[in-house]
Amino acid sequence: MVETEIEIEKLEVSPQNVRKEIAKDKDDLGVDEMAESIRQTGLLQPIVVRPRPDGKYEIVIGQLRYLAYKKLGLKKIRAVVQEMDDRTALKQSLTENLLSIDISPMEKARAFEELCEGRTQTEVARELGISQATISNYLCLLKLAPELQVKASSMDRTSQLQALRRISRDFKSHEEQLGAAKKIEGLSQKEALYALEQARGDIKRLEQAVGEVALKSFLPGYDLCRGLEDCPLVPKEVREKVLSIVRAYKSKKPKG
Repeated sequence: MVETEIEIEKLEVSPQNVRKEIAKDKDDLGVDEMAESIRQTGLLQPIVVRPRPDGKYEIVIGQLRYLAYKKLGLKKIRAVVQEMDDRTALKQSLTENLLSIDISPMEKARAFEELCEGRTQTEVARELGISQATISNYLCLLKLAPELQVKASSMDRTSQLQALRRISRDFKSHEEQLGAAKKIEGLSQKEALYALEQARGDIKRLEQAVGEVALKSFLPGYDLCRGLEDCPLVPKEVREKVLSIVRAYKSKKPKG
């Protein structure tokens, strides 16, 4: 392992790099911010690269810094040169970027999938110093319909993914997954998770659960309303009035 200066033109992004989105040189706000930081304070940490047989180097850690240098038109960058195999390169890239909000959930999912080839989730989790549940939660996203994977890629908080994870586990076909996602549109995260839990993988039960959530929203006291018919503490005339409102709402609610 040695630190040196390497010409920008001799650097390539490693295929093992987790950050596939900006690997394609897409415009990225993070590149602009990094470029401004380097312009003001210089490079605080060298990138990590591995040598290639053709005399060039693959970037393992520091892709954003490399793209910022290119944007600034700089010719050389400080780098630590280290020999490593593909698996080690992938592990280092994933470990470096694991907590970064710039890495999309699907990028992490695909990286975990590659690391788990020929190994158990428990082994990989121990190697990375994370929980097996974390790996499982990302891998289940790969079972989603392609349209929902695109949606997952744009989510920047783990909590936002909970409903999609539940859909991927409870609904096996892509058609059902898309249908389930459509039915919970407009619900809060808490409401969506409640409806999915009630459905337990059944699309018809999900529709009923979503209707119940909508009714609760329309009538804040709906939970209490369901027990009014047998409640001795509520005057009969009040019970009948409230229940008539609930029945009227149900009859007007669109079906299908």
